Amino acid sequence: MSSGFVRFLDHWWNLPYLVLLLLAAAYIALQLLGGIADLAHAHAPAHGHDAHGPLAMRVLAVCVLGGFAGLATNRVAWLVTEPQGAAWMFPLSLAAAFAAARAGLALVARIAARVAPADATATSRRALVGQAGVVASAALDARHGEVRVSAGPHELIVHARVPDDEPALARGDRVVLIELDAEHELFVATALPAD
Repeated sequence: MSSGFVRFLDHWWNLPYLVLLLLAAAYIALQLLGGIADLAHAHAPAHGHDAHGPLAMRVLAVCVLGGFAGLATNRVAWLVTEPQGAAWMFPLSLAAAFAAARAGLALVARIAARVAPADATATSRRALVGQAGVVASAALDARHGEVRVSAGPHELIVHARVPDDEPALARGDRVVLIELDAEHELFVATALPAD
């Protein structure tokens, strides 16, 4: 039985589905080992709600469901027509894989809608101007640094710098974001006076 399944897998028409499953397995393994940053929210929209669910969930749904559906369709064709092979079923297995991936995306969208309601909104960059924060990087100088600010119930870390005529600040110093430098995509921050 095992050798028959291995013999089945060793055909070109299974390659796209095996690649999808291997990509999903590699992503999951790297997540478990901590080798990938959290992609679940890395591509969240700048404003509003992502109606299709987080990127990582969508990619995994397409890879896993598309891969298994394509292999299952090819397996049925192989069992029915083993002497001739199942290459003629490849277009049908592509359609099945596409349909399964589409259904998986719909399921992910429903799950994501329950986790993050549609009325939830993201904080815009412009709304952060005037917010107080704390230097999160080792230093905040005229070139670069990071500041942790509170945005409603969430804390955000934003890229920032101090004005050219101000001294560098150290981790833990309190600052206020005074301007958004859209050209360099970072905030300008200045030190808050000590109380």
